[in-house]
Order: sequence, then C-alpha cells, then structure tokens
Amino acid sequence: MTMTFEWNQERAAFNNALRGVSFEEAKEVFNDPHALAYPDDLQSFDRERFVIIGHSTQQLLLIVYAEPSEDVIRIVSAAGKQERIRNAMNKVNENEKPDTTFKYYVVEENDDEVFIEVTPEEYAREIAAGIRPDETLQPGRHRFIRGGFLKRHPNFDPSKVEIKYTVTLSFLPEIYEYFKQQAALGEGASCSEVMEKYLIGVWEIETKKSDDAQKIDP
Repeated sequence: MTMTFEWNQERAAFNNALRGVSFEEAKEVFNDPHALAYPDDLQSFDRERFVIIGHSTQQLLLIVYAEPSEDVIRIVSAAGKQERIRNAMNKVNENEKPDTTFKYYVVEENDDEVFIEVTPEEYAREIAAGIRPDETLQPGRHRFIRGGFLKRHPNFDPSKVEIKYTVTLSFLPEIYEYFKQQAALGEGASCSEVMEKYLIGVWEIETKKSDDAQKIDP
C-alpha cells in the first residue's frame, strides 16, 4: 500500500523552529509498531485530528498531530517528549529557565489500552507557549491503542511512502483565472490539480534538458 505524507512547508519550518522537530522525522513514528494511537476507535481515523505517540528511527519519543484519510496523512504538528518549546514572542529573562518540556502522564495500562492524562496546568502551559488548541491534547484522560495505526493499516510499507509538500503561492488574477478555466474544461479536476499537473510538466521538460546537457558535456 502506498501512503502519502503531506505537509505545508511553511508550517513545517515554523514547527521545526518552535519545537525542534522536523516533519520528515515525525512521519517515522507511524512505522513504530508500539506507537500509541488516538482516537482509540480504529474506524474513526478520518476525524479532523489524529494523534500518535511513538519513536522515530533515532529513538526520539515524539507526539504527532495529523489529518488522516485512507491513503493520505497530512502532518500539522509534531513535538518531542524532551523538547524545549521556544516562543520568540515571549521575552524571558536570560537567567530564567521555565520548564517547557512537553509532558503527559500514563495513568493506566490494560494490554494494548493506554490511558494518558493531561492536566489543565500542562494544557495551559502549551497554549501559553504558542501552541494552537487543536495541536495539543485537551485536559483530561485519553484512551490510546498501542499499535493502533498499524492495526488500521496492516499493509503499510514505509519503503513505498510518498511525500508531498503544500506551499502558498501568489498569482496575478489573470493567471489564476486561466487555470480556473482549464479546470472547468477538465473532468472534475480542481484548479490546484491543474496547476500541479502543469508544474510537473514543466519540471519534467527542464529535467530532461538538464540530463541531455550532461550527456553532451560530461
């Protein structure tokens, strides 16, 4: 099964600067057979937010927030268990070292069921550090399933993973209208899909030119 991981490059850069975790590393957590998955209902992985806690290949414990579907996972945020969250908007005395380590508490385990508790204080600290409410666990007890993602996707093969970046582009109105018209002429293709197809075509042409030039002048 080919799974596509997708993320916004601007968001990825912001997350890396704020929390010190790249989305490239965050995607490795999905291959951890012992990773904790939430929500606990294996049939509910299409909700707006999916949370997974597990180890990357460097054995760093990460918590990843994503928007999943059957074959696309859009990573929106990632944090490290031992990270130090930095927020440039909060000016702190250099001598002060506030505890901003990401924390959660395992309060109960029952086979593959793991109950994690987030205190109101820890939630408030996350929000104060600049984390959006939809990118952190709400206060209370949450039921995770150990190995839940791989149970939901038993044929997941990390060697067949595809990665797509989303970026924000600005166009002149005439250019946007052109692609919009091209999309209207197509068979259900969206404007963004038409743009992507066009850019892939340009990339293929330029890549071929570069390859041909290297063959002529090695």
